[in-house]
Amino acid sequence: MYNTARKENEGTAYDAVHASHWLGCELNSKVNAFERFQAEQFPTEAPPASTCAFLPDIQRYIERLSIPQETSEGNGQDTLTAPLIGRNWLEILEKIEIIAGAIAIARIAGFDDTANRLGQILLLFQEELEPDEQPLSLSSLKQFIRFLIEHRGLREPSIVVTDRGNVKAIWEYSEKQIFWIEFYPSGDVRYLAFVPNERRSDGIERTASWSTASDVFDRAKSLGATAWMVL
Repeated sequence: MYNTARKENEGTAYDAVHASHWLGCELNSKVNAFERFQAEQFPTEAPPASTCAFLPDIQRYIERLSIPQETSEGNGQDTLTAPLIGRNWLEILEKIEIIAGAIAIARIAGFDDTANRLGQILLLFQEELEPDEQPLSLSSLKQFIRFLIEHRGLREPSIVVTDRGNVKAIWEYSEKQIFWIEFYPSGDVRYLAFVPNERRSDGIERTASWSTASDVFDRAKSLGATAWMVL
């Protein structure tokens, strides 16, 4: 099965790996889908297409979940992109049973970049995998989207799909300032933090451990990682 991330070591193996080495492993991956995703994520010419431009299922879910917006004369709003107030997106997310629906929730909840990145990854999988293969865990994806909704002050991260089919969200400011979270279907998460520490020989303090999706933000805050994760 193709994947968008190179096969990883279990546990906290990254604890002993320098940030630049880890990034090199990701960027030098032999997995073609990941390299193509990187090219799409950082285009040199035209910006990436809207998610619903190439995934009709997401478009249909957006139309189903969107509500009409009140508009004044001459100042209309696009129902698909205007902020939708008063909807309990977490409650709706729990009822979603397909990946396209979860991505649609991300889009209409205001996470356009995340929805587009996920849509691009899903499209790549659809092109390269057999119809019955499922490379992305819906439960992991929903844990990730729930995390974003509950922490709206965060920048939208880069996204990788691991060999386990889990979503890994990466907030990177420099080689000394990285925080990633891998969301497991169970609600557990594995995280890695690189934070500056000038007392270390290489200037980097590394912390890798396990937590839960509901507690990992507090772990990031205690480590000082939210300094570059927030908007």
